[in-house]
Amino acid sequence: MPTVSLSKTTAKILIYPVFMVNSAFGKWSFLWDPKTIDAVTVNRVYSIEKAKTELGYSPQYSLEDGLNETIRWYRENELFS
Repeated sequence: MPTVSLSKTTAKILIYPVFMVNSAFGKWSFLWDPKTIDAVTVNRVYSIEKAKTELGYSPQYSLEDGLNETIRWYRENELFS
């Protein structure tokens, strides 16, 4: 659980120098890109109830299984440690 809370602007200011150094060396990292701040702070809670009732949709994965498989894929592809 995070113990420090920063504004989005402050977080971007702190990340930007690392982003610039990485860019100078032709490197890119999702974790050190200022755009990531926007990507991870947007509320992305959606409901699938309408798809279930109107289309008969049934998810192939539980949330937990889907997250575990996603994390495993990121680690296997060296995008997340």
